[in-house]
Amino acid sequence: MKRFFVASIMMLLLANCTKEEVTKIVQGNNPGQSQPTSTAQAQGTINGGGGKGVMCKHDSTTTVETLDLYEARVLYDLKIEHKVTSQDQALDLAASLLTQHLWNPSTIAMKEYTQKLREELVTMYLKNIKFISAGKKLNVVADSFEPLLEKNCEMVQVAIYYDESIILIDESLWDQMDWTDKIGLITHEIIYYLDRQNGSTNSVASRKLVGELFSTKGARAKSDGIPKDKSQYVLCDVIDKEMSVGYFYAYDFKSSDRTDKRKNGLEFNFNYLKNNDFLFRTSAFFKRVDLAQFFDENYRGTESSDLVIDGYPPKQKVRITFLGLGKAKMNLVDIGTEAIEEFQVTCRKPNPESN
Repeated sequence: MKRFFVASIMMLLLANCTKEEVTKIVQGNNPGQSQPTSTAQAQGTINGGGGKGVMCKHDSTTTVETLDLYEARVLYDLKIEHKVTSQDQALDLAASLLTQHLWNPSTIAMKEYTQKLREELVTMYLKNIKFISAGKKLNVVADSFEPLLEKNCEMVQVAIYYDESIILIDESLWDQMDWTDKIGLITHEIIYYLDRQNGSTNSVASRKLVGELFSTKGARAKSDGIPKDKSQYVLCDVIDKEMSVGYFYAYDFKSSDRTDKRKNGLEFNFNYLKNNDFLFRTSAFFKRVDLAQFFDENYRGTESSDLVIDGYPPKQKVRITFLGLGKAKMNLVDIGTEAIEEFQVTCRKPNPESN
């Protein structure tokens, strides 16, 4: 059950691009060269997606900011106050922010996770950068669907994460970015890779998450709410046709907040479901039941909850029919269409060695 995500997203970076593959997505300065078609742009998204920036000119000053951090400020009214002045500081920041958000009790120890993640940022990202020299530029990848730009600002293609094996970066734009934006760009490539494995064809959600991670608000950790005491939660497998298709943590939730409508009940914290490594914290809350009842061999009952993905309106409901001894039938119900998927759930104590 150890899903150390860094290893899985790095393994495809080992191959090298051919010269022909690189030139397909690099546009030279020949005035007669044709522009990329929409099909070519779409292929860029499938192959690896892009890392965009926003170039703004005010008086005699030109700035280039990673699109994720620009939108965090302009679209979501978030404050970006991380000031890093070196590559080492930038790597420390990215490894720390990603660990805080993605780590969960089923993987390796948090300190080791951070260390390995920092090493991967260097060996599999920074060392795989290929700079595009002056006189050339990267074709624009149509995967961002950015909603607005301020006056005197324009979108620029800073990077393309091509074929999961190499990151092409426009050196002239990179040199105009500070280290906060540079590491924000690399973080974007990591998060967007993960979301593409979930089936995403655009970078909107990835940019939102990166912006939150780098903001003073922060992003709510995926594992937030899971008790630190291993005896107070259980780990549950989601089974479809005798194959594991997800897992979540189940634990008693007790709120001392008078404004919290949930009060007491059982919470499921999903880490993975149906080949989807959720970008944002994903949970379901069930009233009138607790962990002891879940494992009572005589308890039978059915409860429903919205599947809550932080920052987004619910699109599905989770319906649980308890079968005793930590087993259950779980239905995912699409809100609006009432389409239903059915799974089996088996819960057990987590392996102490995985913490």
